Amino acid sequence: MKNLTQTILKHIFVIAFVALTLSPCAMAQQQPPVSSGTHAFGEDITFDPPTRQTMDATATPTWLIADGVTVTIANVSTASSGGVISIGGGVGNNTVFTIAPTGSTGRVIFRGNITSGEGSVFYQNRASVNITNASFIGNGSTKAAVHGGGVFRIGSTAIETRLTNVVFDKNFAYSLGGAIRTLHGLTITSGTFTGNHASGTTATTGFGGAIAATAGGLNLNNNGIQQSIITESYFADNWASRYGGAIGVDGNNPHHSITYWDHIGFDDNFAALGGGAIYDIANTNNLISGARHINGQRFVFTGTTGATEYVSSGNIARGEAMTADEITAARSGSFAFSAAASAKAGGFYFSNAVGTLLRFDIAENVTVEIGKAGNPSAWDSIANSDTSGTSARLELTGTVATGGGTLILHADNSYFQGSVNVDKGTLLLGNRNAKLGGVVTVADGAGFGGAGELITHKQNDTVFAGRTKLVIGDNASLQIGTDTALDAETLAVAGDLSVGTGITFTHDLFTSGSASLLSVNNLSMAGTGTVNLSLLATGSFAIMEWSGVGLGAGDLGKLTLTVDGVTNNPRSTAALSLSGNQLVVTNTVNNLVMRWTGAEGGSWMRRPRGAQQNWADAGGSEESRFFNADSVVFDGVADAANASNRDITIEAGGVVVSDMEVSGAADYVFRGEGGIEADANAVGSAAFTPSGKLKKSGEGELVFANTAANTFKGASKFRAA
Repeated sequence: MKNLTQTILKHIFVIAFVALTLSPCAMAQQQPPVSSGTHAFGEDITFDPPTRQTMDATATPTWLIADGVTVTIANVSTASSGGVISIGGGVGNNTVFTIAPTGSTGRVIFRGNITSGEGSVFYQNRASVNITNASFIGNGSTKAAVHGGGVFRIGSTAIETRLTNVVFDKNFAYSLGGAIRTLHGLTITSGTFTGNHASGTTATTGFGGAIAATAGGLNLNNNGIQQSIITESYFADNWASRYGGAIGVDGNNPHHSITYWDHIGFDDNFAALGGGAIYDIANTNNLISGARHINGQRFVFTGTTGATEYVSSGNIARGEAMTADEITAARSGSFAFSAAASAKAGGFYFSNAVGTLLRFDIAENVTVEIGKAGNPSAWDSIANSDTSGTSARLELTGTVATGGGTLILHADNSYFQGSVNVDKGTLLLGNRNAKLGGVVTVADGAGFGGAGELITHKQNDTVFAGRTKLVIGDNASLQIGTDTALDAETLAVAGDLSVGTGITFTHDLFTSGSASLLSVNNLSMAGTGTVNLSLLATGSFAIMEWSGVGLGAGDLGKLTLTVDGVTNNPRSTAALSLSGNQLVVTNTVNNLVMRWTGAEGGSWMRRPRGAQQNWADAGGSEESRFFNADSVVFDGVADAANASNRDITIEAGGVVVSDMEVSGAADYVFRGEGGIEADANAVGSAAFTPSGKLKKSGEGELVFANTAANTFKGASKFRAA
């Protein structure tokens, strides 16, 4: 998964460049050059400490650093803003300061620079700054009043700031923006922000542990809109004593918004009051010349980087400001950030202004997860204040005109009171403890589902009466339960559900005797629909229930029943009926003896939807998919043409078989997160007699390397070759 791989690589990257700062370097010099022209660095050099430089007139200095060369600027101690370089620029706004490698590896390191003013390294106005290959380590601003900026303080009159392949590690500000405080738009590409903090004690400080992005004066378009772009970057272990553990965004009028392109993730960030990863008070409803010009907080996942899965996890907000003693402990590294968390404080995102927007543009076949199923439900939550109320927006769409990806929310997001709009793609609640508040509207052809509950809370913990609704358009899909569920899950709506025509409800049936259940207050259907069974079991199962108005006999006639999308599927004999306030499906699985062919790969999945067709019916039918409770055979014959696919991965959630036979000279290895359960009683209708056994014969080797348990309820048989 890219998130994990990139996380490891980024941390290695930081460590490597921290190590570089401790390596012997050339003799220390006192004054880095800031005059116009090209300044070439062909060998390691250290300025420790340098003389503070100012650029108040027009200048265009360019530092070019040769491959393998490191320029280090360290240990400035000053009361002035712009501790290393203050760039005031000239009246013509033509000053451009550039740092770049001549090839790919030349690098600059700013380490241990401290100011009691703003911006320990750079203070920027009326100028452009373009920096590539830089590490900013342990720099800080001790100014306790507003503005701050541990490394950069970028003013509202700045022209452009571009940072590429940069590391910000353990920088701090005692006010705002542990790494960067900007009143102007900036562009960051391949940035890593780790362990930065903003730790002020007053109501106007402790904002933006890594970045505080606020609105300033007019930009080049003279409309006051500040747009920042952050691409393929990563934020971890940043914290703020009040708001925005990683990023704090301000700007009601004028405005500031950020677009995140293929963002690697937010992990383990903390904010005491709100917004463990992101705190947002940027109003997208304010108009310029009668039109909206601000995008809010927008995440775009293009699907063009080679990554298809992104995860942000472990972000926490607790809803209470840090005390002075806690701040002191946190600065020394002895504070337990994960000791308390509050879902209503927004572990991942918190909105505290009217008209905010959190938007995800996700390409088809890309999945973005906020949180993880095993985390406390208060972590990684999305919430908004009563001030923000119903005006806040959460949106999911695609990156092109048709199609979209998947957004999975794992936390208790019930304190989000606004509107949730699914324009394209699918929005899922990722586990039975997940929640989501507000009015959820799913557009025609889009999808919603998962497990957990739709319910809306106010900040005083009372239920927001009448606010929770789920409205689903025509030809949309509603998936009940998650793909990895080991047993039945419920998707509950503490409000009304209304669906258009052509909707598809997808349910799983489990061998435990229960099914994924849709539970609502009132249910209304505008037209025809389909109930699709994905995971199969034999028995009678309640799949929908309602406490108020629900389906009637006329609605039952509008529903078509399919198995894996196929009407009258020979694998199942099923029927729908009404029982009081429930919709019930009665099903008998027609199990087969299936031989492994490995025709499409080495994946073994329990549900046929999207599965590789790696099987052949021993009885000669055209069936090529495994269904739970089939008898399975691995004999080295049916898969003779695909011997490389005898290393088999079992999906999370595991599989249920009625028998398992491994025979012949072929070697088989079973891997993956899922386990194998052999249960003769799971069979519905079959032309064979199930035993629940594992039968092994022949000289081939059988290896179970999967991480989940394998259970064979019948006595297993092994016959020597």
